[in-house]
Amino acid sequence: MFQYNHNEHYAEVLLRHVPSHCQNALDIGCGDGGFARRLADRFSISVTGIDPNRAMIERAYEETLNPKIQFVEADFMHYDVDDRFDFITATASLHHM
Repeated sequence: MFQYNHNEHYAEVLLRHVPSHCQNALDIGCGDGGFARRLADRFSISVTGIDPNRAMIERAYEETLNPKIQFVEADFMHYDVDDRFDFITATASLHHM
C-alpha cells in the first residue's frame, strides 16, 4: 500500500531551489533532522534545524553525525532569524499553521 509523505514528496523540489551561493540554511520544523541532513550533505553547508519539540531535537542529534548541523529547541515565531541564512525552508511545518 502506498503511503504519501509530504516531506519526502517535496524534498527534491526544495533541494533544486537552493541558491548556488548558499552557505547556511535554516530548516523550520526540522523534526528528526532528515531534511537538514540532506541539505548539509548535498551542499556541504551549515544548517540549523529548529523545532519546538524536545524529543524531536534529541532524536535529530542522535541521528546526525555532520558537525555542520545544529539543532535548536525553539518556537520559530520567537527565533531571531535576522540575515544569517541564505536559504530557509519550512516544509514540515507549514501544514501545522
